Amino acid sequence: MLHYLMYKTLADERTRDLVAVARRRQLVAEAIHDSRDAKPAVVRLREISARMVALLNGRRGPRTTVTSTSRGGSMLSPASDACPIGCAT
Repeated sequence: MLHYLMYKTLADERTRDLVAVARRRQLVAEAIHDSRDAKPAVVRLREISARMVALLNGRRGPRTTVTSTSRGGSMLSPASDACPIGCAT
C-alpha cells in the first residue's frame, strides 16, 4: 500500500508541475500576442504622462497653516485658499 501512495503522490506532483508549465507558456504567448497589438511606445508614454498630470493636479487639496496659540502651543487652521472636500482647482 505504501508503494501505491508514494507513486500516487509523485504522479500528482508531476501533473501539477506540467499544468504550471503549460499555464506559464500560455501567459507568455498571450503577452507576446498582446504586445504585437499594442500602441507605439511614444503614444503609451504620452497617455501615462497625461494620466499622471491629471492625478497630481486632482490631489491638490486644502492646505493648512500652523498658528501659535496664547499658551505657547500651535494649532492647524485651513489656509485662505482652501476649498471644500472634493473640489479640485
